[in-house]
Amino acid sequence: MAHTRSRSSAAIGLLLVTFGLWGIGLLAAAPAQAATLDEVAASLRADPVYNEPTAEEALTAAQAEQLRAQIAGDTAPVFIAVLPASFSAPYGGTADGVLRALRSAVGHSGVYAVVVGKSFRAGATNGTVSDLADQAFTTSSPDVFGVLTTFVTLVQGRFGSGGGSAGTALGGARSFPWIPVGLMAVVVAGGGFLVYRGVQSSRRVAARQLAEVKQTVNEDITEFGERLGNFNSADPRMTDASRTDLTAALDAYERASAASDAMSNAHSVGEVTRAIEDGRYSLACVQARLDGQEPPARRPPCFLDPRHGPSAQDMMWAPTGGVPRAIPVCVACAATLSAGLRSSPSHRRSLIPG
Repeated sequence: MAHTRSRSSAAIGLLLVTFGLWGIGLLAAAPAQAATLDEVAASLRADPVYNEPTAEEALTAAQAEQLRAQIAGDTAPVFIAVLPASFSAPYGGTADGVLRALRSAVGHSGVYAVVVGKSFRAGATNGTVSDLADQAFTTSSPDVFGVLTTFVTLVQGRFGSGGGSAGTALGGARSFPWIPVGLMAVVVAGGGFLVYRGVQSSRRVAARQLAEVKQTVNEDITEFGERLGNFNSADPRMTDASRTDLTAALDAYERASAASDAMSNAHSVGEVTRAIEDGRYSLACVQARLDGQEPPARRPPCFLDPRHGPSAQDMMWAPTGGVPRAIPVCVACAATLSAGLRSSPSHRRSLIPG
């Protein structure tokens, strides 16, 4: 009789454990409720990175911590929110609407970046970061974390101390339930296989990104080289100052070519683009001197097409469905915008491929 009661107690205990685990499973499977705008804004006032777990492109905990460490200590406040596409519904259904609403709700000056669903947008309360957002997206997409960490690095270079480095924090310690040794071996082996597959996949993505970025910058280098070929140092109109500028342009071309050959990952494209930008400015100085004019002031490249060289002025422009903002444009693009014609940037930055 006592033996029967013992077996019954054991069976009941097993059922309780089973139902307890089943209940935990239901809680884990239940979708988390996305936060409201006020909740996200309140979080950002205390923590520069808000990462909504229900977001299509949600960061891992380690990635979010790395972004926080990268932002820490920078002189320019940076606020980043990764949100699901459904979050944009009350704000015109666009990432631009979310960016504006969030910036207003937080109420702090600084640089704001949002990933809403698969859309990436960025803005600043003072100055412009649109070109930095373009560069980060072009060099790092479709790796959302890569886009964000590259963007923060570029922002620090422009507005901050530039001395911050991205560290890695893995969060607090975790405790695991007891698992039989044999099962633990299987779990460890399976985890190792998944890590190996993840590493291999990351390497393939990185290699593809590097190839795509190299192709783009090499096209820019080729176009710049063709423009260089239009100038001749023996031209009788050339002055000593013109030849100095032309030599600087040639040096920039060689720097860009060498930097492109040495690129080991997509994030190292900055040295190439800086060299090309320097060279285009030097050519603009050569052309101005040949035309009997003073060399232009050093300005950012034309936003609508960097191949046009340095910009001449700032003009209001808005992407389709977006908010107007001041962008640097060259003389030709300024004329296009003044005539009421629509012009779009020569490179995409809005959608992060799935």
